[in-house]
Amino acid sequence: MKILAYIGAIFREDIGDANFNALLRTYPEGQKGDTGHFFESRLPVDDRRTSQILKLLESIGMRKRRDQTAGKGIGRFSYNLHRVYATEELSNCEFLEFRPVDGAYHEAERNTDGSLFVAEGRLASEGWKDRAFISAYGTDSWVFAPAKTKRILDVEELLGLAWRPVDYWPSGSELEPRESLLKRIGRPFWELDSEIDLPPVADTVELRDEEKSVVVPGTRRVGVYLIDGEYARPELHYKASQIAALGPFDIGRTYENFGTSAAAEYRRDRSKIVVSARFFTACQAHGLQADWLPVHIDPG
Repeated sequence: MKILAYIGAIFREDIGDANFNALLRTYPEGQKGDTGHFFESRLPVDDRRTSQILKLLESIGMRKRRDQTAGKGIGRFSYNLHRVYATEELSNCEFLEFRPVDGAYHEAERNTDGSLFVAEGRLASEGWKDRAFISAYGTDSWVFAPAKTKRILDVEELLGLAWRPVDYWPSGSELEPRESLLKRIGRPFWELDSEIDLPPVADTVELRDEEKSVVVPGTRRVGVYLIDGEYARPELHYKASQIAALGPFDIGRTYENFGTSAAAEYRRDRSKIVVSARFFTACQAHGLQADWLPVHIDPG
């Protein structure tokens, strides 16, 4: 595992030319933007240049920003840590959090019956319906895939895997009756879901609400934030006894809606997706790209 330090949101106009150029002397590749007007770095946390950048920012009065949302913060810069795992390390995990890869996000909405619908013009690029991939809409919990991917995973007989129909509307078919469209094109996409509900996370993790108050695991399902120091992608922990009580499964959804503070009540489709090593291996074997985080099983 490597740990990278992400430093960003540093603008030339905020710190002046002299300080900006000093950053570039330390790390020339950090100059970004069409006009080279901002700086960011993604280097190992123990890299000498990371330390130099942090010391320079501190010397000019810049401080780490607690709120990592997008946008500028006067006198503040973004700083967070990212764990980067090798495939071999992920292969040794009993369970993993499933996340669509960067760039595989598309726009979708839900029908009144809860099913997803996707318009051709909302797909990120041409040819997606013919590729073996797993993707999502905005949030990483609405996951859909082409029929080709469904056929691949169905062969694996993954426990707990459920598919929901997705309405796909090719360009120019907006006025075509739904029944006629289904007969003509079938179901090019399916939503990936699970029949398994996971227990609350273990009490070894830190949970907070939108007011930054501590949340005891299992006492709240909505608007819960998983905190792991300066790591941008906190990792899930579960008690071994509670996971064992579920019996064998290959895909499930978390008890909590993480980070959905706007929701008034729990929504299953807003919970994270956790998969087994068997699910991970199937995706690797068939070239189904996804992003993965280890899920930790704690004693108890």
